[in-house]
Amino acid sequence: MSLRFDVEWNEAPGVDDVILAPTWGRLAIELTAQNTPICATSAIHPETGYRKGVYGAWFPLARWLVSNYWNLLYEVPLSERLLSARTVTGTTAHVRWMQRHNILCGREGFSLPDLTFSSDDSRVAIAVFPDAGSVAERPLSFVTNAAVSLPREEVENGIGTFIEAVLERLRGVDHADAEALREDWAALLDSRQNENALCQWAARLGLDPYDPDELSDELVAFLESHVSLLSAPLREDVLDAGWQPGTLIPGVEWVEEHVVPRNGRKSKSSYRPTDPFASAHTVAYARARSLRKKLRLEPGCNVLYEVEKNIGFGLEHEQIVSNVPSHINAALFADDDGTPVIVGPELHHDRRVFRWARALNLWEFGCAGDSPRLVTTSHARQQRESRAFAVELLAPARELARKLGGVEVSEDDLVNLSNEFGVGSQLIRYRIENHKLAVVSEP
Repeated sequence: MSLRFDVEWNEAPGVDDVILAPTWGRLAIELTAQNTPICATSAIHPETGYRKGVYGAWFPLARWLVSNYWNLLYEVPLSERLLSARTVTGTTAHVRWMQRHNILCGREGFSLPDLTFSSDDSRVAIAVFPDAGSVAERPLSFVTNAAVSLPREEVENGIGTFIEAVLERLRGVDHADAEALREDWAALLDSRQNENALCQWAARLGLDPYDPDELSDELVAFLESHVSLLSAPLREDVLDAGWQPGTLIPGVEWVEEHVVPRNGRKSKSSYRPTDPFASAHTVAYARARSLRKKLRLEPGCNVLYEVEKNIGFGLEHEQIVSNVPSHINAALFADDDGTPVIVGPELHHDRRVFRWARALNLWEFGCAGDSPRLVTTSHARQQRESRAFAVELLAPARELARKLGGVEVSEDDLVNLSNEFGVGSQLIRYRIENHKLAVVSEP
């Protein structure tokens, strides 16, 4: 498994710029996952046809990779699935996130594919999107449509090798931009040795580790004196939660008050690492189906009752508290006797059940019996898994499909199904629409 930026350096026709000319060449971005090679730069030219590489000057891309290095590797996505940069027209936060994660933002006029990086637990997810529209209408159309998850160290190596190659092409070039890239890369390598954890934490928060306006001295001091003391799984949940400016410190203080003092441990941990080759929802669906099979949950049974009876994980383990930070749905930990405790705000019954099911996933599969965990609004890998696990445990797609038979369903049908499965009608609607099980008629 690997990421490679393969460049054949060429003479730059008609290019006199002292930075661009020496970094001109044919670039092919190659991804390899499960022994399957994928060329992210595969493209079709309307006149010359198919090609695997693109020509350009690659100093701008190297500079962009250095500037966004830590975020590419450690910042989680803002949505359930990675999106094409060309489709992001939402909030400023989504636009800024894409500017840190998609290489289109580093092309500066040269042709590059729509390719997005994002943290994927201990790995890095890479999604490549094809260009839309007719090939004949574009000077060059990228055609690769792929999504892979690679070991973080392989992505680090691929990016680092490319940056070093660009710097080698600039050896001896006396120019402010070249010198700035050398200095920035040297500083980054030094940070990897001496401030690695701090840079990772800043990136998880969506910050630039080298911008004092973003990573202030006050925030550095707080991270080092408070966040560093949290257990690793809890620390990652906290940092990935998606805090708005000014909300991190009170959020961590809430965690310290309600979660950190608890030191209980589950009698036997059932933590199993995530399958690195499967998507979050694939892993989670398999877990939910396996648990339903293990507990012999029949269609229409009371899932809450059966899980409580067989596993000892029920709604009575909740502790309702107020003033819960907006990004935290619940905290989960083992009490002194090893029993689970879910701490969170008061919710309507349907939302309580969904929160309970998400917490169950972390209890059974996310080491919550060994370290406190958070159920959050984040789209970090394990949070996405918890949502997918919850919907499949509570309203299995196969059971819904069997009941619906592909027919049109009304709002009354949604209510009846929600009563039958013991969940909210919105969850039933989501399952039906997401799996295209039937058409939901509008009232």
